[in-house]
Amino acid sequence: MAARKGNRSSRKYSAREDKKKASISMNKKQKQILLVALAVIIIFTASFGVKIAQLKKENRELKQQEAELVKEKSKLTKELKNINNKDYIEEQARKKLRLLNRDEIMFIFKDEDDE
Repeated sequence: MAARKGNRSSRKYSAREDKKKASISMNKKQKQILLVALAVIIIFTASFGVKIAQLKKENRELKQQEAELVKEKSKLTKELKNINNKDYIEEQARKKLRLLNRDEIMFIFKDEDDE
């Protein structure tokens, strides 16, 4: 009987070891899953960080473009107010179309750079 008890205690001991090994292997599996999850999170965070940086840069560029367009709009609004003004029409005809009044003469001088 003494031999039997020894066998039982060794069985209990081996059963404990088996449970311990099983829990250790579960922990290894859990660690692997955790590492994979962390790697995925890091990859997504990095890609989203790059995307955020690109969007911020694009936002700055668009704000700059908006400011330029606002300036141009105000310039065109002022020009629109003068569109029916006789003096404005005459000025534009002189500048853009090089038109003259009947009693005027246009002199064109060559620049020194043209020679």
